Amino acid sequence: MDERPPYRLAPTALHQRLADELVLLDLRSDHYYGLDANGVAFLEALLASPSLESAVDVLTVRFAAARTTLLADVKHLLDELLGAGLVEIDELAAR
Repeated sequence: MDERPPYRLAPTALHQRLADELVLLDLRSDHYYGLDANGVAFLEALLASPSLESAVDVLTVRFAAARTTLLADVKHLLDELLGAGLVEIDELAAR
């Protein structure tokens, strides 16, 4: 059985890739959020992985950083994006 990623971009969030960066725009507030290349990699891993832990596993292969450091950084970004309403929890995947 395939597991769905528990996170997704909010339907009210527009996004545009610019070179190796990503700009997210919240249509409700007109606030925008920019991600650098590392932030893009973190977000892509979160949106493609079946759990936060598996996203960090993917990132440990890509980056030369301690797993605990990556986990803390990914959690911090996720909290910011959830708080800004740019990412949301997919209730169907969370079951």
